[in-house]
Amino acid sequence: MTIKDYYPMPEWAVDQVVRSSGLVEDTCDHGVGHPNVDWLKTHDPTGQFAYGVHGCDGCCTNTYKQVKQFREENNNDHTSNDPE
Repeated sequence: MTIKDYYPMPEWAVDQVVRSSGLVEDTCDHGVGHPNVDWLKTHDPTGQFAYGVHGCDGCCTNTYKQVKQFREENNNDHTSNDPE
């Protein structure tokens, strides 16, 4: 199995990389790396490590609404690091 089997890329992503920290990023067609939603749900479910913070160009906006919803549904109250 590959990393893409565990953490599928969203439709807008053109590539995927794994950082030395283990963070899985989906790369958009503008070359910007956006943390993978499924990886965040598994490795930073509360947002306490701020892995979701990144230089965003807007490609992942709808994707991060899924992370926020996941955290709210799981009663995680570390929302200060949620991407908007």
